[in-house]
Amino acid sequence: MRQVAPASTCLYLENLATLAEMQDANERAEIGEDVKEECAKFGQVLGVLVPIPTEAAQAAGEPGRCYARFNEQVRASTVTDADARILF
Repeated sequence: MRQVAPASTCLYLENLATLAEMQDANERAEIGEDVKEECAKFGQVLGVLVPIPTEAAQAAGEPGRCYARFNEQVRASTVTDADARILF
């Protein structure tokens, strides 16, 4: 039987940007604002983090990542259910 992870107030998003975009501070800031704006449609967003990819992530060609934190677990779950329909 498949185990389901416990609900969280944090949402992990990937494939948001190219490596070049993720290395540019202005681009990361814009991505963060876009994510916050879209996620706010589902509830109160406490914060958004768009980290610089690590050297290992860059070498592996891993996608751009972003984290959003909501005030309630149900809000993060709502975005997860709808994420296929959200365009950033």
